[in-house]
Amino acid sequence: MKYHNAIVAALALGCYVPQAPDIYHTHVSCHWNQSEQGYVWVFQAWVDHPATGGYVTDVAVHLSDTDQSALLTLENQEGPYWESVYSENETGLVCGRLYSVYFLAFDELSNSDAEKFYYQQFNP
Repeated sequence: MKYHNAIVAALALGCYVPQAPDIYHTHVSCHWNQSEQGYVWVFQAWVDHPATGGYVTDVAVHLSDTDQSALLTLENQEGPYWESVYSENETGLVCGRLYSVYFLAFDELSNSDAEKFYYQQFNP
């Protein structure tokens, strides 16, 4: 029992729980949609909130290149899954161009997480 408090403190310090949303998977695609008769952008994100009682309120994606940018919101589908589909005309983005992509997630206290990568659809 002599070292009980030291062990408990060491375990507590080693069990850090983030207090912000956690984006753990994302997906972007741009492809021809026959029913829309045009290109569509599909944005998907899986976001968890590890803090007890915390919840994700907003998820968005920001795409940019040297000439243009777009900030688009995603809709919660169920649980951690967020998705939105936009036509190319709605976004002003061009399928086949190289974009910097930032997925952003916020909780009720404005804590946030972000994921950045680059996306280009070849042979759209």
